[in-house]
Amino acid sequence: MFHPLPEELRDIAGQPFPLYPCSNESWSIKPTAGRSSSRVMICSIPKAGTHLYARLLGLLGLVQSDVFFNKDYLGDFRFVDVERARFTHSENILWIPIEISSRFIQPGQFGYGHLPCDIGTRHCLADFKIVFLSREMRAAIVSQ
Repeated sequence: MFHPLPEELRDIAGQPFPLYPCSNESWSIKPTAGRSSSRVMICSIPKAGTHLYARLLGLLGLVQSDVFFNKDYLGDFRFVDVERARFTHSENILWIPIEISSRFIQPGQFGYGHLPCDIGTRHCLADFKIVFLSREMRAAIVSQ
């Protein structure tokens, strides 16, 4: 039987995670791409300004994926109201690891997450432009 996903991605078939076909025969989280030829990932510590920088990248012409990336799972907030997302985070989690999910960010798009700097993650994001955000830890804790 013909399956439109490559064999290594078939594990996500059946999960509520819609993808959009691209002209380069790959799959995308969003149907549109921005003005950049780069794939971008914001890697941050919690409370470091992740959403502020996401807005800035949007103003620069990149398309936000609305997907929160983690090493072992992702949070899909593409179809969730921002206010609702704050209180339903666990309802939007899909167990799709970064090794698979990072493939769906296309040039001109960006994702964000609190990702570890380990060999596996670095390999998955090797062709991404990385924006690393940090914050003085006392300020991050107080803003929690």
